[in-house]
Amino acid sequence: MQTQNYLAAAQMISAMQHLRDQGKLTSNRALAASLRKVITDNSIQHPLAAPMGSKVVAVHKHPGDYVRRGEKIVTLLVDGKSVPILAKQDGVMQAINVSKGGILGNSLPTAANGDLNDGGLLIVSLINF
Repeated sequence: MQTQNYLAAAQMISAMQHLRDQGKLTSNRALAASLRKVITDNSIQHPLAAPMGSKVVAVHKHPGDYVRRGEKIVTLLVDGKSVPILAKQDGVMQAINVSKGGILGNSLPTAANGDLNDGGLLIVSLINF
């Protein structure tokens, strides 16, 4: 995981040097675009299987939050029971495809890689540290 961090840092340094060479280092728009690209390139999507028809009763982590392995990300209501969905690893939350009150359906998000015929899918995107 440290190797990935070094690669992300090197990619960010390279992007900043490129902006400096173009004279765009003071442009907030160019800086934001470069930062977004580095974060997106170094984020990992984690598909988490969940029972189809589950209701999202709480979203505990939001984009920008630090997430530790084992922490609750989402709590689902499955057959009248609360079921926590836990983080698989440490990182910073980049995106999540559910919100409070939502129902996990049988149609998978386009970002999902996998074949789940009997359940829904949460997509959690983290940048690792």
